[in-house]
Amino acid sequence: MIAIPVGVFAGLLTTLTGLGGGMVLLLTLSVLWDPITALAVTAPALLVGNLHRLWMFRAHARLRVAGALIIGALPGSLLGGLLATRLPPWALFTVMAAMTGLVLLRAAGRFSWRPSEGALVPAGFGVGGQHRGVGGAGGDLLQSQRAGQQRRGSERLAEAGAGVFAAGQAVRDHRVDLQPTV
Repeated sequence: MIAIPVGVFAGLLTTLTGLGGGMVLLLTLSVLWDPITALAVTAPALLVGNLHRLWMFRAHARLRVAGALIIGALPGSLLGGLLATRLPPWALFTVMAAMTGLVLLRAAGRFSWRPSEGALVPAGFGVGGQHRGVGGAGGDLLQSQRAGQQRRGSERLAEAGAGVFAAGQAVRDHRVDLQPTV
């Protein structure tokens, strides 16, 4: 039953900071279960959060920006999903931990990356791959570029769109035993 308090903490972290809750939840559950099971378990919760964000910021969308990110996220999500099911659990966990480290460095101002509008399709590819492959870290990395700042609705819409697609794919694809292996 550790998933409930971890889920509450992850939700609180996401609400307060705007990023990171999904990764906290995923990394914690990856310690209890294998990473693929943790991805499958967290996908529905992340899907709800992304759908909520998508609805809240729909009126502020710059469709060209959101569309460019989502166009890249679709093939990235597919590739990330293929890699996630083929990587050994230790490698998947290592990638998740590395992405979390980048998010934290970014939020602390120690790592700088901000894609130009022209780079949104390739950036979306990376975000989609990370969402699908490591359960949301790509979206957190993109979000952390402006952690603590007000983001445009189109940025949140694009992030949510990529997350909704990736979480939906994860729910559909992962047919695993959800019983703890500990």
